[in-house]
Amino acid sequence: MLLEIDNVSKKYRNTKALDQVSFGLEKGVYGVLGANGAGKTTLVNIIIGVIPQTSGVIRYNGTDIRKLGKRYLADIGYMPQNCRFYQNFTVSEFLGYMCRVKDIPVTEIGTRIEKALHAVNLQDDAGKKIQELSGGMRQRVGIAQAILNDPMVLILDEPTAGLDPAERIRFRNIISSIAKDRIVIITTHIVSDIEFIANQVMIFDSGHLKEKGTIADLCGSISDEVWEASMPEKEAVSASGHYLVSGMRRENDKVTLRIISSKKPSEEGFSRVTPHLEDVFLEVYSRERGL
Repeated sequence: MLLEIDNVSKKYRNTKALDQVSFGLEKGVYGVLGANGAGKTTLVNIIIGVIPQTSGVIRYNGTDIRKLGKRYLADIGYMPQNCRFYQNFTVSEFLGYMCRVKDIPVTEIGTRIEKALHAVNLQDDAGKKIQELSGGMRQRVGIAQAILNDPMVLILDEPTAGLDPAERIRFRNIISSIAKDRIVIITTHIVSDIEFIANQVMIFDSGHLKEKGTIADLCGSISDEVWEASMPEKEAVSASGHYLVSGMRRENDKVTLRIISSKKPSEEGFSRVTPHLEDVFLEVYSRERGL
């Protein structure tokens, strides 16, 4: 199984939302990371066929998806950034409706709904109306509808927006459990959403794919550039004006300052530390803006 994005661009009047983006995806979980406006949702909309690319081609198992048509869409599962539901439907009623939208045979609908509910741990809530559900439970309904057709390519666009930390952890566990033998694409601007489940990460900025690789490889690319030191608050505030700061945390009467710098800081006390994905994201974002 292979999904290829080949030199894809999308232009709106004088603005390029995507600019000559190319990559290939095989089975695994892929995090598409970028700030708002980086091009993530535009990329997703092109992959699922909602909007056409201005140039370039997308191939699924070697064939242009425009030639595959419904055969391609039958293999796609999609959860949009802002899932909309019929609030008076029960969870089962909504999933039944989505089965019909997806042309799932009537004889299979019951089994598909049951399987999807178990996957997202909502089997005990099937009879509840959607308007009665918490935000986290609604997001799980969104995932459930996306997997009803047992897709080979599952795309989740900003799936944890508005969720509390506990629901974010639940989301990660659900994705890990259903990712086997699929291509799973998760777009987000929240590093922690993908840091523990993504096989590879793609970092986008202003419509360009800036970095792609495993988390270990991406973090290794700045292995000599992340530093920490503990110092009085006044010194930390002063030092932060000279460096790219990726973190500050207060510990008793001192502040631990985490910075990104290609050279060892001149101030005393700094030592190298292991980079995190968030450090990489900040370094890429700042590099592109000359910060």
